[in-house]
Amino acid sequence: MAMNHYLKPNLESSPNEVILHIGTNDLKTREPKAVAESIVDLARQIESTCDTTVTLSELVCRKDKLDQAVKTANKHLKKFCHQNGWKLIHHENISHSGLNKGGLHLNFKDKSKATGLDKISARLIRECADLICVPICDIFNQSISQGTFPDDWKYARITPLYKQGDRGDANNYRPISVIPIMAKVFERIVYEQLYAYLEEHDILCQNQSGFRANHSTVTALLEATDSWAYNIDNEKINGVIFLDLKKAFDTVDHQILLSKLNYYGIHGKSFRWFQSYLENRTQKCSVNGSLSSSYSLTCGVPQGTILGPLLFLLYINDLPNCLSNCKPRMYADDTHLTYAGSNLENVQFCLNEDLENVFNWLQANKLTLNMTKTEFMLIGSRQRLNTLTASPTIRMNNTQVSQVTATKSLGVIIDAKLDWYSHIEKLTKKIASGIGALKRIRHLISASALHLIYQALVKPHFDYCDIVWGSCGNTRRDELQKLQNRAARVLTFSNYDADATELLGFLGWKNLARLQEIHKATMMVKCLHGLAPRYLYSKFTWRDSAYDLRDSEIKLNVPLPRTNYYRKSFSYNGTTLWNSLPRDMRNTESLGLFKHKINDIL
Repeated sequence: MAMNHYLKPNLESSPNEVILHIGTNDLKTREPKAVAESIVDLARQIESTCDTTVTLSELVCRKDKLDQAVKTANKHLKKFCHQNGWKLIHHENISHSGLNKGGLHLNFKDKSKATGLDKISARLIRECADLICVPICDIFNQSISQGTFPDDWKYARITPLYKQGDRGDANNYRPISVIPIMAKVFERIVYEQLYAYLEEHDILCQNQSGFRANHSTVTALLEATDSWAYNIDNEKINGVIFLDLKKAFDTVDHQILLSKLNYYGIHGKSFRWFQSYLENRTQKCSVNGSLSSSYSLTCGVPQGTILGPLLFLLYINDLPNCLSNCKPRMYADDTHLTYAGSNLENVQFCLNEDLENVFNWLQANKLTLNMTKTEFMLIGSRQRLNTLTASPTIRMNNTQVSQVTATKSLGVIIDAKLDWYSHIEKLTKKIASGIGALKRIRHLISASALHLIYQALVKPHFDYCDIVWGSCGNTRRDELQKLQNRAARVLTFSNYDADATELLGFLGWKNLARLQEIHKATMMVKCLHGLAPRYLYSKFTWRDSAYDLRDSEIKLNVPLPRTNYYRKSFSYNGTTLWNSLPRDMRNTESLGLFKHKINDIL
């Protein structure tokens, strides 16, 4: 079959060499020696068909019960190759089956990815994946074994993207960096190995949520607001400093980064590889199709790369070690420090002490703060804040940090009383503007296009972090619900007095309260099944069912809040929501199946 349907058409072109790369699925039903013999028979058949050199490739090692069978088959292949004078390709570092995993490496799902300065497109690589995977694999392995990253993959094309403000001011543009596609393929593989090592040895700071599996802005904000509410419930006031690092990614010192990699266990060839990866990098700026001359990058993690963000996490990973009092929360370079105290004097002293520690750490690591954007906020109950007669003085390096009553963090506006008034006000304006735009264009486009634009431009505002600000209260939630009703009327060309509940049902939409419950229940499942950060799932404990009470299993211990602040927290209402679910829902192991069920019952 292989000769007739795959190899024969290729052999008709009389290639100089045929490399046989065989899968491992046959080992599920056949003995390793029999599989090896079949491969050898196929190689002999090829040799008898045409004057072609045959090269065999080892079977790729697996991480399951077939791993030992693969190793045994490879021993037989090695023996047969020696007897027949065939070359055997070893894959000790990276396997070309790994390169061809769907969507991750050579088989790009998105063939329109931007092309680097080498002009090799993702489409070309995808179409030629079967032909180039073996030599590419060998190049990658040679790079790792020699501790050298190819210079041709260090060139980046920078395109300035306008943000806002004066178009003549270069500071109002965001640089978009594009590196060669093949460099991204290579970096993805190294990233997976490095990240697995960091996770296995628990090296990354637990309070870091950026660029990590099962972490997100939602989990980061949930943990922060939950902890603030817990402190308020214990009659404390939260002093929070929101740090703004100035061009943090672009000012990373390479020698300091390399010393930290060495400290975290990156030695030998691996260390030399990262050293080579960082040095001799250049980039060109592209404007209206014209390229500037190249210029070297002597600091900063490479922008637009796969490894860059992870290297940055390692660079700032030890920042929490300099703190004496505060609890840090980080999302990449977005960092804030919290100290909860019973009186303002204590809060002021502890924050200032840690700010001095942070200043010294920043100097040692050649990073700087943007003091105009670094802010300080007191977060507490309405009653406690109203009784304050003075404000603490917070300074860093003799510069006073400005105090605010609301600030934006990870896309959500946080206010001093955690009532979400400022965020909902901003949200309603954005959503109303989007719905207005839909109304103006609905007569010009098809119904399906109208729905797609709603899903892309309006719905994300309703959904983003809704389980964080969902405790805003009925009055503010009603304001948002009216906007969802208005959107339904616009999309269905209905009058303003049409029944909103019927329209939502017709469109297959759930109202905002139900959507938030679904999102909250889904996050609870992630927490209880290890699909969320440790800082979240550690907030929940299973109820002791020793008394064998009816329906007592698979339920959680409910916290005992003293104030409405903690009663609105994720720790409390997430627990009560989970305990209220039907038993078969709480028994569901699959996240996908749970999502299906929860959509049916809510």
